[in-house]
Amino acid sequence: MSVACCTVNQLRNIYWRKLMNAGIPSGAAKVIAGAISSHDLDRLAPSKQQQQLISYYCPAIAQANLWRLELLLTHPLQHHRGSPIFSK
Repeated sequence: MSVACCTVNQLRNIYWRKLMNAGIPSGAAKVIAGAISSHDLDRLAPSKQQQQLISYYCPAIAQANLWRLELLLTHPLQHHRGSPIFSK
């Protein structure tokens, strides 16, 4: 899938449906879909909570063809907008 044509919100909704179909509960799927879509479009690292959910649900994420190893290997200083390194 080409992600260049989508906004983060559009992509998050697509990913959320895929994650739900793979058996991830709605709330967790929403958080994980947000992390993956932000990574795919903006190269943003996931928060600690997002990383924990990704780690826990990794088999289902892989089943949905949304696995991104980089989401668990990101450096803590590369976190998403609002992080102190982006506000300077």
